[in-house]
Amino acid sequence: MSCAKLKGQFIASPLNYVGGKYRLLTQLFPLFPKDINIALDLFCGGANVGINMSAREIILNDSLSELTKLYQNLQQKNPQIIFNTIYNIIDEFKLSNTAKYGYGFYQCNSAKGLSSYNKEHFLALRNRYNKTKNPFYLFVLIIFAFNNQIRFNAKREFNLPCGKRDFNQNMQEKLRRFIAKLQDENIKIFNKDL
Repeated sequence: MSCAKLKGQFIASPLNYVGGKYRLLTQLFPLFPKDINIALDLFCGGANVGINMSAREIILNDSLSELTKLYQNLQQKNPQIIFNTIYNIIDEFKLSNTAKYGYGFYQCNSAKGLSSYNKEHFLALRNRYNKTKNPFYLFVLIIFAFNNQIRFNAKREFNLPCGKRDFNQNMQEKLRRFIAKLQDENIKIFNKDL
């Protein structure tokens, strides 16, 4: 299959993982065999490669347990419950919701972003996550973090600062597609340090 035909067919991870391969998929996939029995994404990170594989069985593995717990929750829970949980966390911590209220409600704009509004609320959520390790708190942190990235310190505490964006329509659609693929395919998730 040509790279041009592949473009637009891929599912983007809702996580902006450092070293993510989403932009390279059109170059990588023509190099893979046509008939794959078991596809192993050994250091899956954002899972852009594994989530887009076509195989009888897909294995996503990462040594970061916080990440694999998040993926397992996204795979096992009803999508509506996942979205409701995310909205409830956003409401509980009084984070912005531009999909519902727009930027003007927060006296911000898309160029400047939402950091000034969300910073205090984000830090409260970050503190709560670092005490509880709730995977959905982690996901909401990632949504609101700098560049939607993931980073932990030596104590395994999430330590990124607040970013400019929130759970906007684009992020919601990425998550919807990602969950659908996680739940519809024969995907297994492991936390092994190989």
